Amino acid sequence: MHICHLYPDILNLYGDRGNIFTMKRRLEARGIGVQMIGQPLDIDKYDLFFIGGRQDFEQEVLLRDLAGGKGRDIRTAVEDEKVFLAICGGYQMLGQTLDDP
Repeated sequence: MHICHLYPDILNLYGDRGNIFTMKRRLEARGIGVQMIGQPLDIDKYDLFFIGGRQDFEQEVLLRDLAGGKGRDIRTAVEDEKVFLAICGGYQMLGQTLDDP
C-alpha cells in the first residue's frame, strides 16, 4: 500500500503523525507492505491520502499551496475514488462548506 502523507511537517496538531504511524504498523502486522511517499503529488502512485490538522494560520498558508495546483490534483483523486483520511483542519481544508442540519 502506498500512502501519501500531505504536509507532514506542518499539519501535525495533537500528534496527528501518530495516526499515520499507527496505521502503518497495523497494516504491516497484517502482512500488508506500506510505503510512505512524499512530494511531488502524483495521485496515481497512492492508495490512501492522509492529511492532519493544525491551527488556522498554518492552514491559510497551505491553502495558497492548494490553490497553486495541488488542490486540482486532490479533486481528481477524490473523483477517482481514492481513499482519504483527514483529521481536524485537514478535513476542513478539503471541503468548501459544512452542512450540519
